[in-house]
Amino acid sequence: MGFRIPILTYHKIAPVDSKSIYPGTYVPPRLFEKHIRYLVRKEFGTLRLDDLLSVNTQRKSIVLTFDDGFQDFSDNAFPILSKHKLHSTVFLVANHLGGTNEWDTNIGDTSAALMSAATVRHLQVAGVEFGSHTLSHAHLDRVTDEEQRIEVLESKVRLEKELGFNINTFCFPYGGYNDHTLTLVEEAGYKFAVSTEKGLNTPETDTRKLRRIAMRNDTSLPVFIYKLWRAYRLGK
Repeated sequence: MGFRIPILTYHKIAPVDSKSIYPGTYVPPRLFEKHIRYLVRKEFGTLRLDDLLSVNTQRKSIVLTFDDGFQDFSDNAFPILSKHKLHSTVFLVANHLGGTNEWDTNIGDTSAALMSAATVRHLQVAGVEFGSHTLSHAHLDRVTDEEQRIEVLESKVRLEKELGFNINTFCFPYGGYNDHTLTLVEEAGYKFAVSTEKGLNTPETDTRKLRRIAMRNDTSLPVFIYKLWRAYRLGK
C-alpha cells in the first residue's frame, strides 16, 4: 500500500430529511460538490478501494467510499464524480438491492431507496467499484460466529451471482467486528475491509480494518479541510 492514504466515508448524498433520527448520515449535494471541488483543486488522485495495492500511490491519493448503496448515490453523487472523472467505492447490503434501508426503519428512521441490481451493473460498467456490506446490515460483533460467517461469506457469493462481477472489498456495518470477523474476511477472499476507526492508512495499517474519516451533514468545507489536515498531521 502507498504510505499515506485517507479513506472518506459518506452515506446519503441528499438534502437532510428533517424527520430522520440520523441527520449526520446526510451530506447535501451542494456541500458534497464543494468537497469534491477542493480535492480536484488540490490535485488529489482518487482510487477505487480494490486498486489500493495495484496503482501508483506516491502522489496524493484518496479513497471515496459510500456505505449502504442508496439510490441517491446514482442520482446525486455519481454525476458529480463523473464530471470530475473521480473514482469511488460503494458498499451494498446484499439482501436489500432495490429495496429500502430496513435496518434503519426498523428502529424508527425514515425510509430511503437503495439502488437496484440493474443500476449497480450500469455504474460498475462506468467505473464504480462495489463491495459487500453484509447480507442484512448486521451488527457483526453482536451475532454468533455462524451468523457472522453467513453475513460475511454469503453476501459476497450472492452479490457476485446477482451482479455478475467480482466483489473484492468489505465494510463492517456500524464499524462492529471482532477477531473472528477478521478471520472470515480473509477466508472469504476480500482484498480489503474498512472500519469506522479514524485515521490515515499507512503500510502498517491492517488491510482487514482500514481506517476512515466520516463525512456528515455538518462537515462544512472548512471542517472538511481540517479533517484532512488532522489526518495527515496527526494521523487521526
